[in-house]
Amino acid sequence: MIARSFRAYVYVAVGLMVMAVSASAGAYERQHHVGLGAGISPLAVSNDATSLGLSGSLGYRYGLNDEFDFMAEGSFSLRFSPAVPEDGTAPPVRPTAIGSAGLGAIYIFDILRWVPYAGVLLGASYLNGGGMLGPLIAPDAQIAAGMNYQVTRNWAVGVGVRQHFLLLNLGDYPSYTTVNAVGEYTWGW
Repeated sequence: MIARSFRAYVYVAVGLMVMAVSASAGAYERQHHVGLGAGISPLAVSNDATSLGLSGSLGYRYGLNDEFDFMAEGSFSLRFSPAVPEDGTAPPVRPTAIGSAGLGAIYIFDILRWVPYAGVLLGASYLNGGGMLGPLIAPDAQIAAGMNYQVTRNWAVGVGVRQHFLLLNLGDYPSYTTVNAVGEYTWGW
């Protein structure tokens, strides 16, 4: 009886190792990634309702080693909210367009074909339009998180979330988030 249950554990262990080897995503150093994304972007503005917008992103990653990637990413968001509410009282801080660019590093967890990651980006955001009195450029810190699925050695699909912190304007913009579905091309292993 003991020998039979031990054999079952051995079979399960061997099966898991075979699955792990055959389905490995294979993160490597000096690997390049270029990705495009599209999605939504909620923005909370002080003393006003949260508005929803459409977002897009373009990103580049370079594998520094198996665990860490350098990341450069730009994103753009167009707001759905009208420029001026019907009662004519638009807060002077509500933009209709936001552009962001950042550089940083992400940690790659690299688990089989599913590849979760998390990191930090620093850069700037440009806000304009709508009820704003003029354009605003603000330093931007981003917490980046996401999950990719390695479809083939060269192609991945996934989702990326960025929580932006407009460092000098947290009172006016307490929460700005982008959530994008992403397609990514990889080369150089």
